[in-house]
Amino acid sequence: MFTGLVREVALLEKIEFEEEGASLQIKMRLPSADLELGASVAVNGVCLTVTSAVPVAGDGSGGAGHCHIVSFFVGRETLARSAFAELKEGDLLNIEPALRQGDPLGGHWVQGHVDGCACVVCWEKQGESQFLTLSLDAPLLKWVVPQGSIAVKGVSLTVAEKKPAEGHIVLMLIPHTLAATNLKNLKEGERVEVECDTQVKTIVQTVEHVLPELFRSGDLKALLRSNLAGLSGDV
Repeated sequence: MFTGLVREVALLEKIEFEEEGASLQIKMRLPSADLELGASVAVNGVCLTVTSAVPVAGDGSGGAGHCHIVSFFVGRETLARSAFAELKEGDLLNIEPALRQGDPLGGHWVQGHVDGCACVVCWEKQGESQFLTLSLDAPLLKWVVPQGSIAVKGVSLTVAEKKPAEGHIVLMLIPHTLAATNLKNLKEGERVEVECDTQVKTIVQTVEHVLPELFRSGDLKALLRSNLAGLSGDV
């Protein structure tokens, strides 16, 4: 699990595509405790498993602090759901280690299982903040609610506005978020990984699939009649 609060922006040193997926090598400053073999790390919002972490000199900013070249493997399903197939060496990636027990939950629950990609429509500056408009396909748009949460490239953001007719959502990014993530580099037409709020998805799927089946079977009607009868008796 993650929170959608990016710990660092790291450099993609190497990417190799193969028949079964892709191999990534990323230079990052996370402490070794977060990079043990098999550890989970969110990379642009996608939960990946550490296959190796090799210490190297420098901290990625010209200093001599902690730094590792961390390797991951990305399967074909992940490539299909994300924008990883469009990555190139030198790209900057949002990085967040897995949540530990007792860590503060400053964003929202993020699984690292992206639902798909949205497309950047436009940026609009208002004062010190930037408003980002994204276009989502209908299956993803139904899982978005105004003032709810959504993770974009692994960043926990609040939905400022939903425009169902256009298939758009509008997100407000404060200066700190822009400075601490790679979202400031987004261009119009670029695809971005999105993960909708798990609680909203659960509710929507329950309403769409479970409740109709209960109505058809008569179980829900019987349950409602029983509850109503109990309420009438209480009165």
